[in-house]
Amino acid sequence: MLKKNIFLRLVLQFIQFVVAILVARYLGASENGSFSLFITEAAFLILIIGFSFESSITYFLAKQKINVSNIIGLIVSLFVFQILFFVLLYFISKWSFEHTFFNNFSKRNLFYGILFIIAFIIGNAFSAILFAFKKFEKYFIGSIFIQLALLVYILLVKHNDLQFYLDANVVIAIFTCAALLQALFSIILVYASFKHEIKNIFNNLPFTKEIFKYTLLVFLANCIQFLCYRMDVWFVDYYHTREAVGQYAFATKIAQLWWVLPQIMAALFFPLLALKEQSVESFKRSIFYLIFISIITGLVAMLLYPFIIPIVTSAEYLISYKAFVCLLPGVIFFSINILLASKFSADGNVIYNLKISIICFVIVLVFNMLLIPKYGIVGAAIASTIAYTFSSIFAIFKFVYGKKN
Repeated sequence: MLKKNIFLRLVLQFIQFVVAILVARYLGASENGSFSLFITEAAFLILIIGFSFESSITYFLAKQKINVSNIIGLIVSLFVFQILFFVLLYFISKWSFEHTFFNNFSKRNLFYGILFIIAFIIGNAFSAILFAFKKFEKYFIGSIFIQLALLVYILLVKHNDLQFYLDANVVIAIFTCAALLQALFSIILVYASFKHEIKNIFNNLPFTKEIFKYTLLVFLANCIQFLCYRMDVWFVDYYHTREAVGQYAFATKIAQLWWVLPQIMAALFFPLLALKEQSVESFKRSIFYLIFISIITGLVAMLLYPFIIPIVTSAEYLISYKAFVCLLPGVIFFSINILLASKFSADGNVIYNLKISIICFVIVLVFNMLLIPKYGIVGAAIASTIAYTFSSIFAIFKFVYGKKN
């Protein structure tokens, strides 16, 4: 069953990668830069407003410390607060910093951005319920069909003679519709799976100190880690051009393919580790095999990148090759950290993830400031590799010598 779910998730990730390649190809570097900035800002708001609550849902349901009915009531209650929080952030940003979310785009993209954020917050929460009970298969199959529909629609829009011009604004609208479909599918799947258990959802809402503390630590770790992943995009946009953003976003998209498998394994292992159904020795072997495969495929990718990229996209993305080569070693090494983070969270040692994220953040911030103004996207890649490497070393140290729960 685990192998089947990994296969389905890999298929899903492959389709999403094909979509990303087509978007980069059709938009060009500059428009792809605009789209990447939209996604980065939306992802950051999703993280802030969502409060990383989906991790707590999976953890406490897997530990059987809360039931499905109560968690749905909590999701609905928090969602009202999250909408109000977004409105507050919007007006604070507008009045204090003269900045509105998604202000680099057309006005209607504020509407798309809000829908995008709402869809992901709801979808993440309800999919976390499914993951807690290891109901991966139907979720992945449905997600694959949604992504296939997204892929087909992009192809039709591009190649239909009567179509409107495909730019970043159009792609943003298409991705927003796909996100809404994904959220709706997650809700339907949860209801179909637990309809007999869902009743009196607002009775005895589980606002406990334990849930709040766990959620807060995960939230802080995820916020800081997000900045480690994405702040370089903002630095590149500030010091260089929108085209450079598109080039760097493309290089990172390719390099982060080496995070697909560890992220899948982390998501699938998390409930198993929380329930002590995954042995430590088996977990260690998984890490070893993962790194071995990543290194071999990484070396092959470095050799083939200059030949394949002009074929699947265009020659203008060849500029991203040096950034890709500099970034990939750090990305591969950080794969260890992704798996170890799931182990720490499953054991209740989320404070380790927070400390690791802080280390990564400080290092990447310093080196971004030093390297990006002069060296551009190559400097951003080097800064990330340095930060990923040192934070992963710290994670390994904590795994070997840290407290065992």
